[in-house]
Amino acid sequence: MVMPLLRSSRMLRQAGTGAACARLLAQRSVAPGMARAIVPSFPSSSRLSGPSSVSSVYFRQYASEAAQAAQVQQEPDAVVADASEDEARRFASLEGRLNHYIVDALTGAPFNYDKMSEVQYQVTNHLEEIVAPVQGTGPLPGSKGANDEEAIVQQGPTDLLVKAKTGTGKTLAFLMPAIEARLRNVEAVKKGTAMTPAFRRLLTKNQPDFDFSALSQSQRKSFAHKTYTRNSVGALIISPTRELAVQISNEAKKLDQEMGMDFNVHTLMGGQEKRQQLRAWSSRSLDVVVATPGRLEALLQESPTVRSALSATETLIFDEADTLLEMGFRDSINNIVEYLPPKKERRTLLFSATVPVEIRQVAQELLSSRRRFIDCVPEGESNVHAHIGQTAYIVKPEEQFTSMMRLLAHDQVVHGEKSRVIVFCPTAKMTQLASILIKQQDFLAEFPLNVFPSEEDESASMNGRRGDRGDRGRDRYGNRRPVDRPRVEIHEMHSRLTQQQRDRVAQRFRNSRAASVLVTSDLSARGVDYPDVTRVIQVDLPRNKDQYVHRIGRTGRAGKAGRADMIILEGWQDSWPEIEGRDLPVKAVRKGGEAIRQELVEAWDQKVAEKGWKAGEASSPAERVGKEIALPASQSRFCASAESGESLEQSVLAYMTNETNFEHVRFDTSKDGQGSGTRGNETGRGSRVGKGDEDVPLFGADGSSGQNPSEGSPLRHVWMASMGYWIGLVGSLRIQKSDLYRGAQAWGRAALGLSDRDSSLSRSMASKMGISLDQMGGGWGGRRVGAGDSSRGGRSGRGDYGGRSGGYAGRRGYPGDRRDGMYGSHTGRDRYDGGKQPWTERMDGKRSARSRGQLDNGRWA
Repeated sequence: MVMPLLRSSRMLRQAGTGAACARLLAQRSVAPGMARAIVPSFPSSSRLSGPSSVSSVYFRQYASEAAQAAQVQQEPDAVVADASEDEARRFASLEGRLNHYIVDALTGAPFNYDKMSEVQYQVTNHLEEIVAPVQGTGPLPGSKGANDEEAIVQQGPTDLLVKAKTGTGKTLAFLMPAIEARLRNVEAVKKGTAMTPAFRRLLTKNQPDFDFSALSQSQRKSFAHKTYTRNSVGALIISPTRELAVQISNEAKKLDQEMGMDFNVHTLMGGQEKRQQLRAWSSRSLDVVVATPGRLEALLQESPTVRSALSATETLIFDEADTLLEMGFRDSINNIVEYLPPKKERRTLLFSATVPVEIRQVAQELLSSRRRFIDCVPEGESNVHAHIGQTAYIVKPEEQFTSMMRLLAHDQVVHGEKSRVIVFCPTAKMTQLASILIKQQDFLAEFPLNVFPSEEDESASMNGRRGDRGDRGRDRYGNRRPVDRPRVEIHEMHSRLTQQQRDRVAQRFRNSRAASVLVTSDLSARGVDYPDVTRVIQVDLPRNKDQYVHRIGRTGRAGKAGRADMIILEGWQDSWPEIEGRDLPVKAVRKGGEAIRQELVEAWDQKVAEKGWKAGEASSPAERVGKEIALPASQSRFCASAESGESLEQSVLAYMTNETNFEHVRFDTSKDGQGSGTRGNETGRGSRVGKGDEDVPLFGADGSSGQNPSEGSPLRHVWMASMGYWIGLVGSLRIQKSDLYRGAQAWGRAALGLSDRDSSLSRSMASKMGISLDQMGGGWGGRRVGAGDSSRGGRSGRGDYGGRSGGYAGRRGYPGDRRDGMYGSHTGRDRYDGGKQPWTERMDGKRSARSRGQLDNGRWA
């Protein structure tokens, strides 16, 4: 038992030392006593002769050291267990259990993975149970043993419910078994030894006279790699958002590329042409399909080709299952599952960051009786990212945007060019406005990285070089850096952008090597992985605790350091930490605006002192090259107090109230009435207020339904969107709507510089929001609360909320534009099948009654 192990000189050379050899013996389940028994086989006086004497000495040396190491072990069993588990956590240990193409891809460039995360380790521990053939799997018709009933699988695979935090490697945890199961099934079909019952039904319906024994070797291979893979789905992965779907798809494609196999990944989601998706579906194998519920449901209703292939799905995976339910996809999930094989004839993996009662109910319905629950969250630790510093700054309305900018500046002081910050805003309009402010040249030029010497500047000074006036050295890409090029990249993402635009923004932020800021709505809050995010800033309140947790989960991922800051308004919002955040490690800071400023001043001065930079007045980048001149905190508007002559608060308010700054700015209202709501970024179904990314449409200056959005101040649109968002927070904050309205008015005037008129609701609008202006002193046509003593007589209340686009809170939401939603675009069925004659089909409810047809180019309709 021991000799074969010791005959492998390559293993011992890899071990390197006697102690490592002992670990190797432990990993091979060799007891310490057996290790000591090795010594007599290799005595100290060499009695071995022949050509292998050199290797004999080599073995003798390390075997002796291994025996000594075993003798000095105080707790040999514990050491053996630790060494064995450490080896089992390495990706290389999967060799022999996973296809070698997968293992080689993961352990080689560009992945270069060494150890598995906890969720990956726990899932692969049950790999054989997961990838086992599904119940009813048996030999192909006409193959050897086709009539042997004992060859039919009686017990299927083990389904999983996995609880794991975001950022812990969940994507790879479910991709590994899904791809392994697909590869095994394709190989079994090629040999004729196994076929899933779902595909057997398809084969019988489409090729009733199929005889595997009549196929040649090349025909069998073609049948497996063409007919089987193009008419059955290997893994169907359902994601709640487009951004997460793109991330999963990219990870799968990257793995496929490194595997070097003919393995295809399809992405089905809104924002992309259905025709292109169907064309790819008809021309390639269906190994991995990543889909959002809305688009998948639409294609199932419209395309017989999609229905046919999904009826033979091997593996069903739900990622971020709790988010799927929270976003209102329960009905869509039920509809989709109706088209799939029964749960006993597929394997199902359900991944969720939390496991509330609703998730348990879904697991009961979707998972087979052979199921296992894996909890990768340590006992006593909740999914609130306790290792992340979390602070809620309670600020005055006029300090909201300046606090955001100062927190960005502080992160640049602390992390330099490694600063990577995500700023979450409640609505798309607020996202646009925050991005405009950060990008404004007067403000951007005073961010720390633009007034501190760069790494190139310091290097030039150390080497005695002054640099050219027109050059600041080279950036990290090797390009010559222009004089006035900012060293901070600002990215903006919200659902008003097209899907292609969102993808480009996400990719640029993900791949950026400079200090970066991503200003985003909740499109980036769930599941999306951006590496090395140093801080998350939440401007305004999250809808609830779950959204808060998802947002801050973008930082501090994979055990790295991170920080989460939240900016909330004093008065009606400052009860959030005691109500929604009572179970979270959130520190509430009163007078937060001043606390943020003081923190920035201290960090700024400390940085300048540590670096030994010379304090100087603001100068052009070229003048600072090689001189190590840095603007001191005392001369920066970012660090100036509100009472000083030129503070950041005064500058921001002056910018807001200057109408010329927004002459060419249009807060997009092209999707008004469409809503995204509980459907996230899946357009087509509307939402209730406070349940989505753009929770309400934007309106005209008169408070109407937005028929003429160009009237009045553009910032009026921002105020109206925020007002609609806040209405959805009334219940969670336990406040009266009248108090919320007063707070919103004060915020509009102080933060946005709006007039009384633009920060008030019409009677009609207020009524639809459930706000009684009569009890508060009237609306338009009477004295308005918080509007001073003036009145606006003669103006009747206008603004039927949403117009013809949909209803308001308490109703089903906005039906919206059905051109790109789950309702599809045609009353008829999409017969596209890549130019091939489709099989005729009649739908009777969820499933279809298919008639027989002919196999055309490996594709069944």
